[in-house]
Amino acid sequence: LVVAAKERKILEGKISKITDFGLFVDIGGFEGLVHISEVSWERAEKLEESFEPGQQVEVVVLKVEKKQPVRNSKISLSIKQVLENPWSTVSSKFSVGQSVQGKVTRITNFGAFVELIPGVEGLVHVSEMSWIKRVNHPSEIVQQGNIVQVTILGIDESRKSISLSLKDVSNDPWRDIDYRFPVGSEVPGTVSKKSRFGFFVDIAEGVTGLLVFSNIASDKKDTFKEGDSIQVLIESIDVENRRISLSYGLQEAKQDQKEVSEFLTKQSKGQPQKESSTEFGAALLAALKTKK
Repeated sequence: LVVAAKERKILEGKISKITDFGLFVDIGGFEGLVHISEVSWERAEKLEESFEPGQQVEVVVLKVEKKQPVRNSKISLSIKQVLENPWSTVSSKFSVGQSVQGKVTRITNFGAFVELIPGVEGLVHVSEMSWIKRVNHPSEIVQQGNIVQVTILGIDESRKSISLSLKDVSNDPWRDIDYRFPVGSEVPGTVSKKSRFGFFVDIAEGVTGLLVFSNIASDKKDTFKEGDSIQVLIESIDVENRRISLSYGLQEAKQDQKEVSEFLTKQSKGQPQKESSTEFGAALLAALKTKK
């Protein structure tokens, strides 16, 4: 058996007992354990549904811990290693950016595991499930057993892990964001949420900008609430980190300040003042003229 373990020889055995943690297999008078993790390259569950006592199986001896008497030695066996490791062909079958179909095998709080081929699973993190909505739990999007189309984000063969996404790259709402929302443009938005540092404003499906308190004109800070529609100005766009900075009312305030400054300058030079282009500016200019 020790030699068989070193040479990874394939032996014939017969299942003697089935437990929740594995299969006990008789290999010529010695009983070894095939742990549930060594039964199949795929996720193995409910072994009694796939195996039965007396069934003939092929196994590989992984390890022998000698004890006296010899029959009490611990023998670790594997059924899956009789077959080729499916991860050995991953690099030739899959690549980053590839769109593939898979089956949802397991759901956790942080994501969903998707089987791409028997024995090879990838993880769709909860943050990679939707462009347009905040997903609190994967069960809001997928269920165990669902067939889904996923995009491969990353492959780590050494760790046997594949990162996947349910988001369709072609429908990325941030695609051409600079063209659709140029810096300096004014766009309509809906106030979606208030935070301790400002407001989140939805300016398109799947695109939310941040309106910090310091970017709100002082006379407009208490003029809107969550759910209100407002016109905001695009201050800056960080495409890589998917962040948009917004402002509200500052452009008008700057225009008011500019007109007042121009008025005061022309007054000191004795020049006539033209009409203001903003409501506040017109009112202020009228008040200043009255004081003359």
